[in-house]
Amino acid sequence: MRCKLREFVMKLRHIDIHITHRCNFSCESCSHFSNHKFTEEVNFSDFVNWVDLWKERIEPEDISILGGEPFLNPRIAEYCEYARKSFPDARIELVTNAFILKDISETLLKNNIEILVSVHHNNPEYKKTLSKQKKIIESWGVKVKYDNSFLRWSRTYKGYGENIEPHEDNDPESSWNNCPTGQNCIQLHEGKLWKCAPLAFLPMMDKKYKLSEKWNRYLEYIPLSSDCNDEELLEFINRGAESFCSMCPSKPDYFMKELPYGKQK
Repeated sequence: MRCKLREFVMKLRHIDIHITHRCNFSCESCSHFSNHKFTEEVNFSDFVNWVDLWKERIEPEDISILGGEPFLNPRIAEYCEYARKSFPDARIELVTNAFILKDISETLLKNNIEILVSVHHNNPEYKKTLSKQKKIIESWGVKVKYDNSFLRWSRTYKGYGENIEPHEDNDPESSWNNCPTGQNCIQLHEGKLWKCAPLAFLPMMDKKYKLSEKWNRYLEYIPLSSDCNDEELLEFINRGAESFCSMCPSKPDYFMKELPYGKQK
């Protein structure tokens, strides 16, 4: 921690920030629930307010701007600019499946923002389309990385829609130790810090589907508010396994998903 304007600024490894919940893909068991056809954007003014609540409190090494598919948000460049303005020293990446693109290269280059392409399949049809999109991105001159996420895709919950169920292996320590995010998935959402994407976006699922009572204990999760004191912030960042981790499997449930742009079964 370092002192800044009478407050401590807490260093942390990484945060995710959604700018849309919409997605052009429908990946089975998406940990952000983006396969459930949400249509909401994160309003830009809300994004600004959320960031403003924390920019003097935390100093993330890495920030991922994502969704959903962030290129579906027509104001994507403005979010990138404000993220850089607010966190000048962070490494910022824009996480995309790259199947929908908008040339914001000027903004990315000016603000030193990288692109991380999440590769979701090795099907020849998929690879052919992705190859075309790669040429477009690489023509922008920005730094690009490719992550073969399909190679380690795992089920974070069972089922789909109103029928989803938590794993509840009742071994939160093992679930935490085998967390597919590498225990590195803090979400800045609705102005608060959440331990992970499934906990952050589960209330959206409950609002849409009225989930079964099996989810009640996980819906009781309380994220960290920006009015927390320094000790509470430090405890949150250093917190390991907790009972809420039981919603995910204690052992990785890897599988090869179907093409992500088909209809969800």
